[in-house]
Amino acid sequence: MGQLGVLWPNLIFQMLAFGLLVFILYRLGYRPVIRILDERAERIRLSMETAERVEREMAEAEQRVKAQLEQARREADAIIAQAHALADRTLSEARAEARQEAERILSRARAEIEGERDRAAAELRRLATDLAVLAASRIVKETLDRQAHSRLIQEALEEAERLRLQ
Repeated sequence: MGQLGVLWPNLIFQMLAFGLLVFILYRLGYRPVIRILDERAERIRLSMETAERVEREMAEAEQRVKAQLEQARREADAIIAQAHALADRTLSEARAEARQEAERILSRARAEIEGERDRAAAELRRLATDLAVLAASRIVKETLDRQAHSRLIQEALEEAERLRLQ
């Protein structure tokens, strides 16, 4: 091997130096690099687990939010239904009250009309009595007691009214 330029003492020395270099690099360089890579891999694994946990929690939170929104929607629908029912009930009550008020007004109007009719009938009787007395006094040409005539005519009218009602 000498002819090839390989010197055994140099080769052995270079092999020992290379082995020592590999040993030193292994101890000082490779192990720390491997340790750093392992630590980094562990941090990445923990980060991935944390990310998965956060993702699961977000999914659960999203489900809870959806459930709460659905519950709120149902409650809102119930409130709206109650409001509609209350509005319908209030409207019905207002209509009933308006009908009652209209009936009261109509009853009062009927009572007033009936009272006016009775007053008009009484006034007509009085006028008829006065007219009858006046006519009778002209016919007889003597003035009789006006009260007696009025009483007689009134009795005649009342008797005619009783006969008419029967």
